[in-house]
Amino acid sequence: METFALGDHGIHIWNVMISHTKLRHIVAVDRAGSITAAAKALHVTQSSVTKSVAEIEREVGHALFERKSRGVIATAEGREFLDRAARIVTDLDLLLTDTQDEAKAREAIFRLGVSPPSIEGLLNRALCQLVKDRPSMRLQVSSAPVEQALRSLRRGDLDALIGPTDFMSGESSIAIEPVSSIKARLFCRKGHPLTKHRKVTPRDVIAYSIVTPDVSSDNTDALRELYTKAGKHPERFLHHVENFATLADMVASTDLLAIVSEAYSDSAAFRSRFAIVDLDVFSPMELSCGFSADRQIAGNLAAFLRSLKAHPPS
Repeated sequence: METFALGDHGIHIWNVMISHTKLRHIVAVDRAGSITAAAKALHVTQSSVTKSVAEIEREVGHALFERKSRGVIATAEGREFLDRAARIVTDLDLLLTDTQDEAKAREAIFRLGVSPPSIEGLLNRALCQLVKDRPSMRLQVSSAPVEQALRSLRRGDLDALIGPTDFMSGESSIAIEPVSSIKARLFCRKGHPLTKHRKVTPRDVIAYSIVTPDVSSDNTDALRELYTKAGKHPERFLHHVENFATLADMVASTDLLAIVSEAYSDSAAFRSRFAIVDLDVFSPMELSCGFSADRQIAGNLAAFLRSLKAHPPS
């Protein structure tokens, strides 16, 4: 609804509440020169246009059009109203177009959260498939600790979150789709003293400092427990480095230990530089994709779930 204040030299004023549809009808009549032609241009019935004209004329208190044998022309009083109405219709059409364009721009963006940050590299194949399948989509990936990532998902700042299933399964506002299970292992450089042990024990492991990719995760908590049971303060022995390339270089040049996914540890590139520490410290991590329970699985989200199914994190 629009409010109009029109006047003759600023003296006579009408305050009229008129719908956008009615305004479009009278503007079309003015431009087409007849009610019949306006109805045809608008793809509506002639009676609906006639009704709009009559209702507006009744509200403003005077005729907008003078009826002629071959159509209509604006009255002197109606001219100012019609010109103002035309400007408002144009402005509203632009506003609606801008709003629709903004909505399309928002829909084109897919905001993905990854938690813990260390698993981001495991999504490479799925994300490559996603951008290939959705060329008009714009991908935004951010990594954060689980609690922070969950808050972002709850607020609607993320469209989807890849993270531990147990952290998301108790959230009634979040729907989850199981993705995969990943297993972590400790590793060290080739030639590390631990590689010479016939059987590695927890006490052997805690003799060294360990680089973890996450400040807070089940794997990091498991390491903290090893140090704590031995009477050692965990934070004196744990480094936290998210970037795996940096972490790997640190391990390759020192006696530090670090965490790697079991799937990647089987690769030739990994085996050429490192060795797995023969001690099973970590439980498998079940991963799921979480998203708002109110969200329809369509568009970018549906495409992402398909890419995850084809290329699960590994």
